[in-house]
Amino acid sequence: MHWKLFRALLFSAAVCAAVPCRAAVIDVQLASSALTGTAGTAVTFSGTIFNPGVDLAFLNGAGVNLTGLSPADADVGPFFLNAPLFVNPLETTLSIDLFTITIPAATPDGLYPGTFTVLGGVDDSAQDVLSTVDFTVQVGSASVPEPDSLWFLAGALPALALTRLRRGTIREL
Repeated sequence: MHWKLFRALLFSAAVCAAVPCRAAVIDVQLASSALTGTAGTAVTFSGTIFNPGVDLAFLNGAGVNLTGLSPADADVGPFFLNAPLFVNPLETTLSIDLFTITIPAATPDGLYPGTFTVLGGVDDSAQDVLSTVDFTVQVGSASVPEPDSLWFLAGALPALALTRLRRGTIREL
């Protein structure tokens, strides 16, 4: 009796192993793979999600890995708010906000590379990697006009007004 049960289990395992396991794959296209921000601000990456496969692709999770910043600086909340629960075969989403990177106030200027990963699969509990896309956050200080430029502008405006006054193009009210 045990031998028959063993053969039945062995046959079932062989049949299950012969059936190919299909995992969904999607394509995430970022609107811009590099964004610039200053320390103390946040940048939000947006893009589209395309399902090139023949199966429904459930979008069950997302994550961000970012070199040089804390994992707490990455927020995938926009993905969960904006992405559909699944993408039909050969369907592309509209452009949606996918994730936000908050740049801490003490962050030095520089390039911070990262990856955005979408998890899911052929059902609503799958956690397969469906897509990974690279991105870069460039941190730079805000541009402040040079003092010489401000002095030039401050001197040019009265000179322009004086020129127009001499030509008689300024009308009296």
